[in-house]
Amino acid sequence: GQDDLDLDDVRRVAPSLAIGVSTHHLAQFERVLALRPSYVAFGPIYATTSKQDGDPVMGIEALAVAGERAHAEGVPLVAIGGIDVERASSVSHHADLGAVIGALLPAPGEPLDRVTARARELHRRLGGEG
Repeated sequence: GQDDLDLDDVRRVAPSLAIGVSTHHLAQFERVLALRPSYVAFGPIYATTSKQDGDPVMGIEALAVAGERAHAEGVPLVAIGGIDVERASSVSHHADLGAVIGALLPAPGEPLDRVTARARELHRRLGGEG
């Protein structure tokens, strides 16, 4: 995140650690991409309830721009924010990975096997195996 330890400082302390940085708008994304982290997270792509004071929604069009830039630079892109089963396939067209929180939380009384099935479907739609 933007308030975490500086990327250069982390590299000095732990040079073999894979380091990703979260970004929340395209200008920030471009600045971070120039630093060549192990991956860049971008979003929120959709509205999310996982963050109390979340950043403005970027949308799938901004994700497409970030995806083109990240792929051109050879840096993996992780989409974050509001990703669910219905949205996962569109996200997978532009990002290498998707980070999911809310869609994996069980509803009150929901059996865990339904959450497991949802996780598998998310994995499949985000481009995972099986």
